[in-house]
Amino acid sequence: MYLDFETFKTEGFGFIKPFDKVELLGTTIHYNLSDKFKATFPILTKLIEKSRVLNLTINN
Repeated sequence: MYLDFETFKTEGFGFIKPFDKVELLGTTIHYNLSDKFKATFPILTKLIEKSRVLNLTINN
């Protein structure tokens, strides 16, 4: 389901060990950006709007 997260786990960054218990809690995809922020940083706004936050716990 989260292919980028699976890649992150297998690339060996050391953040998540193979024996760790990882529980995925869902994603957040809505960000409250002010109109001033959007007007000041239009390209950054587009990038942020394409992003998501994956909420998880590792070993409780």
